[in-house]
Amino acid sequence: MSGLKSRIPMGCAALAAALAFFAAGRSVVSGQQIPQGVSRPMEQAIRLYHQGQDNEAMDRFMDILMRGTPSEKALANEYINKITLRLNTRGVSSLDDKGPQDSALNTVKPVRVSRPAAPSVVDEPGSAPASSASLPASPASRSLPPEDAESRRALIAEKINEKIGEMRRQLLISLGRTKGVKVYSGADGQPKAVTLDTAVFFSGGTVFTSATMAPLSDLAALLFASGKTNCLIIPEGSVGGDIQILSIRRAIALNSFFVSRGLSPARLDVNLTGADVKFPRELTNVSGMVLLFNPDVQPRLKDPDADARSGGPKISLGLYPTSIDVQTGEGALVELSVFESGAGTPTWKFQIYQMLKDDSLLLVQEVAGEGPQFNQSFWNGRKNFFGESYPSGRYLFSLTAYDLRGKESSLRRLLIIKPTAAEQAAAAAPAVSKGRPLSKSAAPAKRPAPGKKRIPSKTRAGKTAAAAPAAADPAEAEPAPAGGEEASEFIGQVIYKIYFRQGTSSITTNSEKKLAQVANTTRHYPDSRLKITGYASPDDQGGEELAQTRADLVFKTLVSAKYKVPADRIDVAHRVSRASSNIVEIRMGGGE
Repeated sequence: MSGLKSRIPMGCAALAAALAFFAAGRSVVSGQQIPQGVSRPMEQAIRLYHQGQDNEAMDRFMDILMRGTPSEKALANEYINKITLRLNTRGVSSLDDKGPQDSALNTVKPVRVSRPAAPSVVDEPGSAPASSASLPASPASRSLPPEDAESRRALIAEKINEKIGEMRRQLLISLGRTKGVKVYSGADGQPKAVTLDTAVFFSGGTVFTSATMAPLSDLAALLFASGKTNCLIIPEGSVGGDIQILSIRRAIALNSFFVSRGLSPARLDVNLTGADVKFPRELTNVSGMVLLFNPDVQPRLKDPDADARSGGPKISLGLYPTSIDVQTGEGALVELSVFESGAGTPTWKFQIYQMLKDDSLLLVQEVAGEGPQFNQSFWNGRKNFFGESYPSGRYLFSLTAYDLRGKESSLRRLLIIKPTAAEQAAAAAPAVSKGRPLSKSAAPAKRPAPGKKRIPSKTRAGKTAAAAPAAADPAEAEPAPAGGEEASEFIGQVIYKIYFRQGTSSITTNSEKKLAQVANTTRHYPDSRLKITGYASPDDQGGEELAQTRADLVFKTLVSAKYKVPADRIDVAHRVSRASSNIVEIRMGGGE
């Protein structure tokens, strides 16, 4: 070797270095070394992998997996897993990567973002299953005495574990009744393994049959409900040494399906040979494709392609289910992961937005951190878990990660909070026609009989008003009669809700527009009265004062020169309530 170097000019140091590698039995491709002593087909496959030609490389590695030596089979299996992970994350967007993305996410195009004055972190994420990592506790928990905060977190964890346990039981029952699926559980009821009949699940090639989309979704849901449990996918025939390339591709297709549902690649594996696998004793039949569940394997947050990645850090984000009924206690599991970056420690930000009717976004929760992260939390659509429920509608869950180069990766998922029974009934009711009185089938506002006095309450401009009985909040109606039409008598009652940013006296943009509708309707029905009630949560600082400030603000806005609603037609009150915080309620009813 020394003689070889002596014949090379000093200006060719780079060439000398390359020759030194070849002399040592190694080669270099794009800065990556090819292991010493590998066969020519293996060397070519590795070169294709580092050149980014994944399909060609996959075919060659699969051929080696079928015909190669035991040592090269293991190496081929490792590279096939790397290719699978790389293919599964090419949909992640970055500042410089304009490649294909999840079409379901691209349908969301918010026009602007409204931020509350003091956004809170995710509600009690640390109370997710004990097996998952924990994000920081919410401010409400941190403000409690240590023993109270600990008791609260323990109670929340208990409630969450009960709900997730019930989810898991129902999924196992559903899968156990599905054709082509066999479920093997341990004495503790936890799933240990699942086998799939590929003849049932695939319609030739790697295409899933339409009839199996529901059980496939249940399988993904079962993984969501299993915390950080690792899932190892073993192709059909690999255990008995009769593996086919089609079986390998089908195992990879199932892995890709799970990743597309938002499950983290950090806890998904594909063993393409069936070698070195310890099967649970509960598994009595290994025919078909096998899925093994192992809670003892920790999520792997090292990105094998971190150094070669041109975009931002590798991330994942998933939700199950994607639609919840808050009133019946339903909730969603939120799973996110941020992998090690090839450009230093990644920083990340997780946010939840409420999507308003004009498609603008209102930030309701946020938490940020740095470094690799795997977390699974339970979100029940309520503030601080036991508090007031968020309004029904669409919510956008967003995860963004950055590396030290400023490269960005982001993922978004949609969740729906179902409307309440009252909202559904209101939506089904006939719409109010412009310029006409409300339907007489609506509950009429009671007026005092002649000679009887009304029960006095605090009012503006020295007036009194009848005390309104407590009632469940129906959905708000928004009649908008044309200003030039003849005025009509107002029959029944209409409720408007003016929303405020959490903990503040700042009206949301959408609610400001609603005040104009209130004023317009009031002008159209000159006999109607308005009952304004300001609300605040007992958790708000100075809740009583905040509720009054909100009510006063709405009153002053309506009687201002802009809207000119007569002050003597408005009654004002305020309350502190967990059930109706962050709003001012305007009830419009018949006049005297």
